[in-house]
Amino acid sequence: MEEAVVAHFHDLVNAERQSLGLNSLTYGSAYQAASDIRTKEIIDSFSHTRPNGQAFNTASGFGAAGNYVGENIQQSYAKPGTSPQAIAQDLFDNWKASPGHYENMIDPGFNSQSLGLEFVQDGDYVLVYSAQILGQ
Repeated sequence: MEEAVVAHFHDLVNAERQSLGLNSLTYGSAYQAASDIRTKEIIDSFSHTRPNGQAFNTASGFGAAGNYVGENIQQSYAKPGTSPQAIAQDLFDNWKASPGHYENMIDPGFNSQSLGLEFVQDGDYVLVYSAQILGQ
């Protein structure tokens, strides 16, 4: 399920960027560990600041001087059985509707992205935590 959400989300972001005449993003395998770390962290501390007080870009050591990175985080809900495509579309639509998050998604300075996901059962719904890391 997670791989299908990530793949569809990646396609949605690239379709949006292409519609604006921007470069497509590659899958940022170097950033995946950071996305996974940050997704776990926001379950308990929903902030762009890490639980240890450091900036988000210190996760997994990719925040070295000179690296240009961005982060989008989100908590959303899905009903059990929601398709991966619908979850990806919801993530994309929510970030697109938020000016700062949308700016990250279409920033021409970025050329790669990764997406971390965690699904947490909450009664009749599933909480979907996500962290998108964008970089050069």
